[in-house]
Amino acid sequence: MTDTNSETIEDRSALTAWFQSGETADCRIGAEHEKLLFHTEDLRPPRYEVIRELLEDLQRTSGGVLQREKENPIGLDLPKTQNAISIEPAGQFEFAGAPLRSVEEICIELKAHLSVLRPLLQARGLGMCAIGARPRERDSELPWMPKERYAIMRKYMARQGKLGVAMMGRTATVQANVDYTDEQDMATKMRVATALQPVMTALFAHSPYAEGKANGILSNRAHYWLDSDSQRCGLPLFVFDRSFGYERWCDYALPIPLYCLVRNESYVDTSTFTFADYLDGTRGEALRARHGSARIEDWASHMRMIFPDARLKRVIEMRGADSGDAAMLCALPALWSGLLYDEQTQAQALLLAEDLAQPDPSGVGVRDQDAEDSLATAYRKVPRLGLATPCRGRNVGAIAREMLDLARQGLARRCRALGVADECHFLEPLENIVEEGRTPAERLLSLFPQPESLDDWKAVYDHCSY
Repeated sequence: MTDTNSETIEDRSALTAWFQSGETADCRIGAEHEKLLFHTEDLRPPRYEVIRELLEDLQRTSGGVLQREKENPIGLDLPKTQNAISIEPAGQFEFAGAPLRSVEEICIELKAHLSVLRPLLQARGLGMCAIGARPRERDSELPWMPKERYAIMRKYMARQGKLGVAMMGRTATVQANVDYTDEQDMATKMRVATALQPVMTALFAHSPYAEGKANGILSNRAHYWLDSDSQRCGLPLFVFDRSFGYERWCDYALPIPLYCLVRNESYVDTSTFTFADYLDGTRGEALRARHGSARIEDWASHMRMIFPDARLKRVIEMRGADSGDAAMLCALPALWSGLLYDEQTQAQALLLAEDLAQPDPSGVGVRDQDAEDSLATAYRKVPRLGLATPCRGRNVGAIAREMLDLARQGLARRCRALGVADECHFLEPLENIVEEGRTPAERLLSLFPQPESLDDWKAVYDHCSY
């Protein structure tokens, strides 16, 4: 961790300019994925001391640069490949990929990462589980990592919702990141991304166990997010406002509490202040007197501390999927590449999104958010109901079929435009899920309906291991 000397924010136009600086005509796609590490002998999650040794092993193997906080290794930068590895609150192992041209390149990157990591884990008696949430541990049994930011977040989350601490410690996701060319393109992509996140949750649902039991929920990962922090999580349906753009996202983010600042190599708990307070509000005068005026880097950090399922930064992040096997990790960027990087398909995907969201004719928000089959209601129900979730007169499975048809067409056209081999085969795992009508969680439950003994659970972990 380094303290930055980024420029001071002179006025609010600097906030929108930060998003604008992400615009690019060279639209690429990236993937991030988290893995749940475990001791193969007894399935316990490894404590920090073990993960620290693993990071040091990786540094020696890869030649990367260790990220440190108070002398503790907390991640690894890999400059040659533009990749990075970080540890999440309870030791989830996250890989951040580079922005790449094609899905094929993402899958090659993933295979290379796993081929380096797997033998190092095996040498230490560790495995990595491709599942969306830890299936056995209670919060009190999780090993929390020595990162100051996580200590601040954990304390804050405990005040906001019943499941925020569980979300931090138990969950693992796969995420796709897409570029935008300008403000209008960003708004279109955010609308499509937001409306289709419940469909993503169903297709990727792969966490049907909690605290050692099958609890009737298909994505416990998504379920935890529903009761973590209502102010900074969920579906940002205001993206369907006719005037939505960079300024409207700033309006959303400014009143959200600012978790922390980094000053003098330390994290400062500022969670009783909003970013608006710190930027220029009367309440923030003492904060500015002590820590100086708000910086662009503070704003960038704040953007990373807001957690809607579709998140705007200098890329758009798709965050609504459980972690899964290698085929599923490649399927997510293939899906979003097909939907959003072909002009014809993007326009059709926007029509689908607007049909699901039912924008208000006045151009302000969406209508009937509390209706029994509204998009907002589907978002709340989908962790439990999966593909059977009702939404706007259909179920999510039917919407997924239409969405995948669009993605296949768009991906095929994009591949031709790029001059690369057709990549539609990366969508096949998702198409098989829709054809079968069962989420990955339901497949898992059909094999392991209720594991009881350690050997039962080992069979689950073996089945889900990379």
